[in-house]
Formats: sequence, C-alpha cells, structure tokens
Amino acid sequence: MHHSPDPQTTHTELIGRDAELTQLDTLLTTCRLVTLTGPAGVGKTALARACGSLTRPPTVVSLDMLDLPEQVPGRLAAGLMTAAERPMLVLDACEGAAGVSARLAGSLLAAVPGLRIVATGRERLGIPGEAVLPIRPLELPPPGRPLDGGRRSAAAELLARRSGPGFTLGNGREEEAAALCRAVGGLPLGIELAARLTGSIPLAELRARIEADPLGVLVSEPGDGPVGSAGTGHPRHESMLASIGWSHQLCQPAERLLWARLSVFGGEISYEAAEYVCADAHLRAPGLRDVLHRLEARSVLSADDRPDGTYWQLPVLYRSYGRRWLTRLGEDASLRRRHAHYTRTLLPGA
Repeated sequence: MHHSPDPQTTHTELIGRDAELTQLDTLLTTCRLVTLTGPAGVGKTALARACGSLTRPPTVVSLDMLDLPEQVPGRLAAGLMTAAERPMLVLDACEGAAGVSARLAGSLLAAVPGLRIVATGRERLGIPGEAVLPIRPLELPPPGRPLDGGRRSAAAELLARRSGPGFTLGNGREEEAAALCRAVGGLPLGIELAARLTGSIPLAELRARIEADPLGVLVSEPGDGPVGSAGTGHPRHESMLASIGWSHQLCQPAERLLWARLSVFGGEISYEAAEYVCADAHLRAPGLRDVLHRLEARSVLSADDRPDGTYWQLPVLYRSYGRRWLTRLGEDASLRRRHAHYTRTLLPGA
C-alpha cells in the first residue's frame, strides 16, 4: 500500500473529461463513496485525483496487492479526522484487493464523519451506499470526420497536448491523429504512450506500427518519467501490456479462456455468436452467459443492452492481448475457422 498526498492536479490537465468530473462532483454531494470503474488505461486514477482539487488535494491510498497491516485503517482514520472539515480520500487500484478495499472503505466511512471516498478499480466494491460511475474511453470521430463542428476530438487534442515541442496537427493531419487514436481504442494511457513517439515517428507510420503490434509499441522507455495526468509512475502505467496484463491476472481461468477466444471477433458479439464460436468441453455453453457478464463486470467487455438482447465488444487493445493468449493456447486457427463459419452461414442476414 502506498499512501501519499496528491500532487496539484487541476481540471485543465484532464482533456475531454468535463462531463465525468461534473458527474463525479454531483454524486459526491449525495453519496459518500463513489467508485470509478472502467478498463485499463481509461484514466480512472487521473479523474479521481482531480476531483475536489479546486479546494484541496485529496489524500491518496494506492493498493497494490499488498495485505493491509491491522493498524493502517486506524492510523489513516486519525489522520483524516484532523486533515479537514470534509476530507477527501482516493482509494486507488482497488481491484487487486477488492475485499480488503471494501472493508477499509466501510471502516473509514463509519469512523470519519464527513469523509468522502472516491475509489478506482476494474469493478465495483459492492458495499451499501456505493455509487458507481463507469468511465469509458474518449469518444472517437468516425473515419473521414476528424473534426466536429470545426473542432478536433478530445482524443486528438490529448495526443497533441502530450506530444513533444513543435508537434502540430495543422496541414490536414487531423485525420492521421484521429486514426491513431482509433488504433488505441481511445484509451488515454494508450494515446499518451503514443504521444511520446510522435517526435521520432511520422503519424501514419506510428499508426501502422500500433495496428500491427500495439502492445509492443505502446511502452514507456526507461527515463521517460511518469505517464499521464495521474503521474503515479506505477509500472502498470508504463505500458499497455502491463496495464491490461494486470486485468488478465485478476480474471478466473474460465474468464481468461473466453477472453482469448473472443479475440477472433472484430466487432460486436451476441450471446449466440459467442456460444457457437467459443463454447466447448472446456468452456461449456450453460455457463457461458455468466462468464460474459463477469468479464463485463471486470471492465474487460463493454456491453450494449438492446431490445433484442445484449451485445458485447472487446476493446481493440484487449483484443490484441487476447490474441496473444489464443496463439499460446494453440487455438488461433481453429477459433478463426469457427468464427468464419458462423459469419458465412449462421450470422443473421448472412
């Protein structure tokens, strides 16, 4: 566990997150615990640390798969009670110790009147009184429309702000920037890692490299310094491979297997498609829907509930990670054949 005062982080450092900051501030007026959930690299930590920073920096506790000593909650509560009239606490990276995080949050809320907690994690803590705010990747413009009303997207703006001196998106380069941001699925961490390479690699070439091997390209080199608005310097924030790998490590075996098999899908996934392509003796159909929902709860899959059912999608960088594992399992060719057969013969409208 790491406990530290937060550096001076302001709302202006977070690009494209005004709506989420407003939602978070509104929730905290009525709820004492708000959990920010979302996929790896989406910017939960930066958003949590920015909340309330216009009045005072929050106290930050980062949980990194370490057992909390018995005395820590008491010491932390004592410090928070003397820190301010309405103290703010950020419990970061709760997914590594969800049970401990939930107990700690509950104990502190009971012990410290007026305390507000913002927790971050891949999934909710699951305790009474918790409000959940899902954080999604930055919105991406469709191909051929890099500008919205003459303004570039928040994703492209983040790329421009985080790139080195002299970088500009003038002379019609907005579409190249938008395509690069689409290649990382609009994840702020992926965009910021890519921005470190824009000074040495042309945008079009960088996008091609990312599309070919995103997890091999999106890595912070030694000496580059902390990545992102959160500025934590944690190893999981230094590469998309490490960040997504942390999510993979927290999954159960059946969830990892389904994640790998779903990587053959390039777009939305119905339950029927997932069952046909992914189910077998090792991943039985009767329990498949439950595994899909668990991956959704862990922010591995995004879901769209429609009148005709739920459709899931594996973010592009999660898909790349899953393909690596599918190849290691020796199932890549067979799963691609099953997917191709489903698409040609069984997909509605085929």
